[in-house]
This record gives sequence, structure tokens and C-alpha cells, in this order.
Amino acid sequence: MTPADLSALIAGSNGAIIDGGGQTVTFATKFTFFADADLRNFKFAFPFDGVGMNPRSVVGAACAPNSGLPRGFVQIAFDTVPGFIADDMLFMKSDDPWANTTEIVSQWVRVKSVSPDGLTITLYAPLDYTFLSNIRLYKTEIKTVKYTSCKFTGLGAANAQKLLQPESCAVTLQNCEFEKTGMACVELSNCYGVFAANNSFKFAKNASQAYGMSFLNGCENILVTNSSGEDLIHLFTFGGVGGINRHGLVTNSNLIGARKAIVDTHASADMITFLGVTGSVAPDAISELIMMQGARCKVLGVNVTNSKGCISYQPMTRLENDWCELDGVLVDFNPSTDQPAFFFENLKPAGSILYVKLSGGGNGPRALVARSNVAAEIKMLQVDLNFVSSMMSAYIFAGASGKFHNIDMRGFYERTNQTAENILFHATLPGGIGDAVFSGKSVGGTYSLRNINSTRVRAMDGSQLMGSSIAKTLGPVSMAVT
Repeated sequence: MTPADLSALIAGSNGAIIDGGGQTVTFATKFTFFADADLRNFKFAFPFDGVGMNPRSVVGAACAPNSGLPRGFVQIAFDTVPGFIADDMLFMKSDDPWANTTEIVSQWVRVKSVSPDGLTITLYAPLDYTFLSNIRLYKTEIKTVKYTSCKFTGLGAANAQKLLQPESCAVTLQNCEFEKTGMACVELSNCYGVFAANNSFKFAKNASQAYGMSFLNGCENILVTNSSGEDLIHLFTFGGVGGINRHGLVTNSNLIGARKAIVDTHASADMITFLGVTGSVAPDAISELIMMQGARCKVLGVNVTNSKGCISYQPMTRLENDWCELDGVLVDFNPSTDQPAFFFENLKPAGSILYVKLSGGGNGPRALVARSNVAAEIKMLQVDLNFVSSMMSAYIFAGASGKFHNIDMRGFYERTNQTAENILFHATLPGGIGDAVFSGKSVGGTYSLRNINSTRVRAMDGSQLMGSSIAKTLGPVSMAVT
């Protein structure tokens, strides 16, 4: 079958199933189409650098409302009739900063009703963000593209090749294979409604960007399950600067030979959850094993042995009451740098953090570093780790501008070097760390406080601090300042 034959089939199918019967279609250039398509049992070959297959939707011209739109609004008014009707899908964005770099605010919305004069629309759901600067709304006639039991094959070179690049579409991928590409197996941009199950992604050779699936520029409503990968930088990444990627659930992810983080969100992500992350790292792997920089994110069930990178949360958005939950087990953690198994660094340029929860266990040089040197407040840090360390187990640090209001620390922390600090709460200035409760067990080394009001730090009944300087079971007593 030729690309021209396939194009004719798609154009005439009206979204009905097109079964390739195992045929191979070889493309010489990018294959773009604007239509619903349901493709099954094809082998697609792309022996050239660049984008392979590019399904797209029809996107209308930008329309601007007549005023700013605060969070929670459900009505949008215009000075001239935009021509929207009930059930239209609109992608809206503004130039309001979302993070500390160039990301902007965006959200997909659906029209519930239109006023008789056509100048006001009511949405099905309220806005999740505030839109003030240079607001644009784009009516999008979303096309649905489905691939089942298809194989995509590229050059296998360290180039900029992307095998599949849907734009502003609804996308379904089931039982598909993607291999031998440069930059990305699948790159989704501004898509709404993504379902992917039982797919594999292998051998992306670009040295700096090599992804299984990347979600960019305002993708939303995403469900991915049972994915496997091999020899990639990231199995999944959420990024781009053209909008926020939001409402994503990714379950059961396994990557063999990860060259950087198995899963990753840049700042342009909100409400992304990963459940069940396993795999292994490449011998020359660098950086973090898990990297979360977006807002309101959750990663649970990480299980990797001999990892060279940590489970990391470095929030960069301006959102108020941001939060994150990270859970994992890193046995024989073997970092290439001095990073800990669990790392939290507050990088927010504005807003606040409602809570951060870190849990899990393992063994390695150090368990935890949590630090903040920016004004965005951290309202609660909850830590529950079971870790054996050769260096300091846990270091919680508030710089001159940093502030931890409440720390709830549980678990078991053993330092095999008995003569040095094991757990350290350190504020550069008094007041940098507020209430702190340690209700776990510390074995080996010392427990230290610096620039902290000793009456605000408590060890709960039945907890133990055992080491060279303190070796007793503690009741509800105040710790001494070192």
C-alpha cells in the first residue's frame, strides 16, 4: 500500500475501521491528514528525519473576551459575536505566567449554552485558573484518531525524528509498537482525550531528547496504562511552553535502560498522577529517576534497584496551595552525584505549598534532603521513610528566605557511621522552621537542631533517638539546641 492509497482510505472512511492486514506502508515525507481515522494492523516505516505521521484537527481563529476572567468564572462575554454554539470545544490560553520560566496558563473548556444575542457563553465547568493577559479562545473541531496493533519504525539515528505527532486531536493507542526513532516515539501537542494501553516504546537515540510519549502545549484528559520502554531518556514527559498539560493518570510504567528520569513533568503540568513505576537505569544514566516540577502531582509505587538518580520534587509554578506526594523504594541506591534518594527543593517564584508527602524506603548514601530558600511558604512537610544510610539520613534546611511551618517526621533512619550527624533540622535564621514532630526512630549518629526554638521540636511518646550523643527512649520532651 502506498501513502496515497492510505490517504484515500482515510478520507473516505468517515472514521470507520481501516484494517491493514499487516501491510507495510513506507513514507518518504511527513504524512498529514485532517480526518477521523481508525487504523488497525498496519506497519508504518519512516526512513527519513523529521515528523512521520501527523494527524491534526481544524482549529479556528483566535477570539478575545471583553474582560479578564478570574478563577471560578463560568461565563465569558465578547464585544462581537464569536459564533460559538452549545458543545463546542474551546482551547483558551493567556500570557499570564504559570511558572518561573516562559510557560503560560491554558485550559480546555466546553460550551454549555449561548445567550440569545450570541455575545455570552456559559461553560459546563468553572475555570480552574485566572486569565487576564492577552486571552485567546480557539474553537477546535477535534478529530479522533485510533491506532490498534500498529507498528511504527524509524531510522534509529540520533536525529530529530518523531514517529507520530498528533496535534489538537483525541488519540487512542492500543497494542502498538514504536521503535528506532530519534527524538520521540509519540509527541502529542494540545490534544484533548488521550487513551493509551499496552504499548511499547524503544530505542530513541537523540542524546538530549529521547521520549516514549511526550505531552506538550496543553494536553488534557489523559489515561495511559501498561506501558513498556527500552533505551529512552524518559518513558513519559509533560512539558512545552504553549499551555498546561493537566488531568493525567499514568499507571504501570516500566522502562529498561532509562538514561534520565523514567517519568518527568516540567513546570507546565498540573494534576498528573503516576501509579506503579518500575525499571532499570542505563550504566551512564544521569540526573533524577523521577522528576516532578509541575503542580499538584503524585507518584506512587516506584520500585527500582541500583538507581543512579533520586525521586525528586522541585515545584516551579505560581499556584497557591500546591501539593505533591511521592512514594517509592530504592534498594542499593547508587547515585552518580551526592544527591539523596528523596529530594525536595522549593523553587516556586510565588504561591504556596499546602503539603508535601514523602514515603518509602531503601538504602544508600543518604535518604532525604528537603530545602527551601524562597519566600513561597511550605505549610506542611510529612516524611515517612525507612532507610539505611552511610551518610546523613535526613537534612531539612530553611535558607534565609525559606519557611517550613509544620514538619511531621516518621519512620526509621539508620546511619552506619555512628559518629556524625544523622538527622539535622537547620534554619539559617530563627523561625525558618516552625513546629516539628519526630515520631520515628533514629539509629546511629546524632540528632541536631540549628537556629530552631527547642520548645517547638518534640519527640513523641515511644520514639527513640539512639546514637553517640543521645541514647534513650524519649517521652514528650524538648530537644536541646546544638
